[in-house]
Amino acid sequence: MRISIRLPLLVVALMLLASIQVNAQPKDKKDKEVVVVNTPLDVTVTNMPTVVVGNTVGEPVPVIIMSDGRQPFQNTLLIIVEDGEWGKNVEFNVPAGKRLIIKHAAIEARIPFGQKVQAVLAAGQIVDGSVQRAATRFQFAVVTNFGSWDIWVADVQTLMFADDQASPPPYWAIVRDSNSGLARIEASVSGYLVDK
Repeated sequence: MRISIRLPLLVVALMLLASIQVNAQPKDKKDKEVVVVNTPLDVTVTNMPTVVVGNTVGEPVPVIIMSDGRQPFQNTLLIIVEDGEWGKNVEFNVPAGKRLIIKHAAIEARIPFGQKVQAVLAAGQIVDGSVQRAATRFQFAVVTNFGSWDIWVADVQTLMFADDQASPPPYWAIVRDSNSGLARIEASVSGYLVDK
């Protein structure tokens, strides 16, 4: 009785192996044999197709121009705060029909020794007919004292939006704690423009 139970199981097992063997054969004669042994040391590839990298006049490399409509934008302003002035607001424009996405802003302020400075970058976008404003305040660090000057620097990764018709346009607001002497500030923003 035991022999009769094992025999059908053996027949079923052999049939499964035969079907696996048939299914393991390449379905297309274009399939290539690859043998990997004792990886990563021995690898054998047979029937390697020829690969040509390059192009000819008759067979140019296909090129697809991918553009999401972004146009790089960078603006750097030189802001001079004259002797007797506490600060200054300086605007910059967004091109007509565009929205500016500000991703980074940086500032360097050269002010008379011992003074402190604050800076704010403000921008707005039009949402449902009204201007929504956002502002970024900078945390400065004194880099060095250079003669009668203190040099303050700050930069920030941000995400701000500025529309071409927002009023006021994007601007830098600079203020210091004294109105004596000349201050020289370089302020820059970078990001990209998109169509509205």
